[in-house]
Amino acid sequence: MTFRPAIAGWLPSYDRSWIRPDAISGFTVAAVLIPSALSYAAVVGVEPIVGLYTVPLALVAYAIFGGSKLLVVGPDAAVSVLAASTIAGVAADDENYLEVMLALSLVVGAVYLLFSLLRMGWIADLVPDPVLKGFIQGLVWVTILGQVPDLLGVDPEEDFPDFWRDFAELANVLGDTQTQTAILGIGCLVVLFLLRRVAPKVPGSLVVLIGSMLIVSAASLADDGVAVVGEPSGGFFDFGLPNGLMASQWLDLVPGAVAIVVLGFTESMG
Repeated sequence: MTFRPAIAGWLPSYDRSWIRPDAISGFTVAAVLIPSALSYAAVVGVEPIVGLYTVPLALVAYAIFGGSKLLVVGPDAAVSVLAASTIAGVAADDENYLEVMLALSLVVGAVYLLFSLLRMGWIADLVPDPVLKGFIQGLVWVTILGQVPDLLGVDPEEDFPDFWRDFAELANVLGDTQTQTAILGIGCLVVLFLLRRVAPKVPGSLVVLIGSMLIVSAASLADDGVAVVGEPSGGFFDFGLPNGLMASQWLDLVPGAVAIVVLGFTESMG
């Protein structure tokens, strides 16, 4: 059987008159996707710049090889939380974290290919819709709880693998809230909600991202304790394969990779 990428089917019939509306749509999607990529990279636990230059690669790859015109390709909160928990359980230390993340990406890709070859799309039918929705809602709350300390500028002493104990620990440190950080963070959320209500066509995520950068720079809030991303570490295109991992670590990634594939595929079907 001859392999034929999807782009070979749609590109020859592409009408040049579509370029302008497609370009506008592309910029609109990018306005939402760029801040999302930066945020979800932080959720996974890697440098924000990793999300900035890996998401476009996934989009271009899907344009070349993907077969659906309706599938949404991009970072996802549920998958990010699952990836973070899987990596944290395998990585030996912070220096090993990025290597494990790269390994997990490769294992997830391999599982996707295996499921495709085995025609295992039917697996999505085994996940009841209420279970999927409940699971995703649970991950949403876990994600929110994980971001609240940064939103308020507090630093809980311990990070328990338990929602309610994390919640209790967060409640204990609310008195240490950093005022400037809290005002900036909550203000950004208010602006996001207002823009979505009164001007839904405005790319609120990008407006808030650029606006907050200008405010932090103009008011020198970084000097007052407001945390900033700072200079990215490493080269912009510092790509490479994971090294230094033991065979047992690769095997430990398989259950998490299978969970990510099943969740990602089921969400895509939905």
